[in-house]
Amino acid sequence: MKKYTIKKGNHYCQFAWLSLFRMHWNKNLWSVKFKLDDNCWWSPTRNSDDYDINKLVGIGFGFNHHKNSWRLGWVPNFIFKNHFKLFAYAYDTNTGQHVSVEMGDFISGVIYDCKIESKNNKYYFSCSNIGQAEIDNNLKDSKLEFELNFYHGGNNTAPNDETALTEIIC
Repeated sequence: MKKYTIKKGNHYCQFAWLSLFRMHWNKNLWSVKFKLDDNCWWSPTRNSDDYDINKLVGIGFGFNHHKNSWRLGWVPNFIFKNHFKLFAYAYDTNTGQHVSVEMGDFISGVIYDCKIESKNNKYYFSCSNIGQAEIDNNLKDSKLEFELNFYHGGNNTAPNDETALTEIIC
């Protein structure tokens, strides 16, 4: 698994442009492993933007991942220390909006295994010991695919140095 760190005050991990070298071609099934470190959790919330979904990992299709991608995302559970909520997330080019489904809770320091599959115009998300989700896939999956990196979402930046281990296996 690869280690990614978003430095305090930033949105992106270092060397995000390296995703250009992690391309895939015409895949419909992905295996994902991930682990968040304790430093990804904080409390109390700073403002409502802290509830925005942070990107853990994903696949962008073609050259505009803001219009054509799936992702796994996370938000701290601000009540229980080192607990997080996992989200399935995709962009819908028909509406120009993203669609997200909460899959369940997980904790830091544990490696989780997930499967994401694109078939029958749906994305199917399944993560060990967390949950499952299904999102309509109104997107036209490009055969060219790029891995998407760890990212702190919303208008706020990372409140701490945040570290994740992730891996996508096609």
